[in-house]
Amino acid sequence: MAVTKDGVYIPEKKIALAFSFEGIINNGAFECGTVTYNVLHDMGCYIGGKVEAGEAEKLRETPWMKRFLFLRPLVETAGD
Repeated sequence: MAVTKDGVYIPEKKIALAFSFEGIINNGAFECGTVTYNVLHDMGCYIGGKVEAGEAEKLRETPWMKRFLFLRPLVETAGD
């Protein structure tokens, strides 16, 4: 870990943060998986080509996404 004289943390390796209101506002597990997939691609982990927003549905039936969503089932839909 590297810290500047001002106390600002500068990571030595690439780090990635992805935020979601998953389960609070919407069922964002699939969207979270899509963001994670693209971040892993950007970090150099070969899992396939990067996915643009309009192409996200093609990930839904892939083994990678099925594993990502396995422990993230929709519990209940929200009401008004």
